Amino acid sequence: MLANALYLKAAWTAPFPEDATDDAPFYPDGPGRPGVAVPTMRGTAARNYLRGDGYQAVLLPYRDTSLAMAVVLPDGPLSELRPKVAAAGQLLISTVAHQAYIDVNEQGTEAAAATAVVMGRSAAFRAPPPATMVVDRPFLFAILDSATGVTVFLGQVSQPRSS
Repeated sequence: MLANALYLKAAWTAPFPEDATDDAPFYPDGPGRPGVAVPTMRGTAARNYLRGDGYQAVLLPYRDTSLAMAVVLPDGPLSELRPKVAAAGQLLISTVAHQAYIDVNEQGTEAAAATAVVMGRSAAFRAPPPATMVVDRPFLFAILDSATGVTVFLGQVSQPRSS
């Protein structure tokens, strides 16, 4: 059995101004379809941004940690984005570190082991010229460790709650 538990409460490195949050339309079925008003954060800051084939992404770092949230917004339907991200975000094992300890004596055996696997990403975020990204339709998100590339949380937003 493999068990894992995780809790996250982290502040943004560049917080979104609370007075800039206001209701804005979100289009669950895409632009041109009926929208729903949802609280929408707005902010301007230097952030890592990537323009890919059929999508754009921004990395929102958290303060005092190497964790960040990646928001991946498709140009078209979300269903068309998933295969592109899977094909372009292939992970590869770049390093495996293993350390073990064993002591066998008259009383028994004491042993411990730890293994770390470092994944590399085939695409990296980079700082481009200023860009505007309006997240007003279904999107993917991931909370990842930007130092190792390990994804901690992964999800999608398709039907946000209206205010």
